[in-house]
Amino acid sequence: MYFLATGGIVRNHNGEWIIGYNRLLGSCSVFDAGLWDILDGLGILIDGGYDHVRIQADSLEAAK
Repeated sequence: MYFLATGGIVRNHNGEWIIGYNRLLGSCSVFDAGLWDILDGLGILIDGGYDHVRIQADSLEAAK
């Protein structure tokens, strides 16, 4: 277990920045942090009304 934070950015189809986000997770595994990162990004997209998305992650385990 590590003391971790996670964050990312949301871009439109032209690669232009829409919003950035981050979250202090505290003590958790790197795998859990990857999942929280994806979940936070999806939550922002759903709240914004986006329904076609592509997720890019640097954690192969979380992406699976």
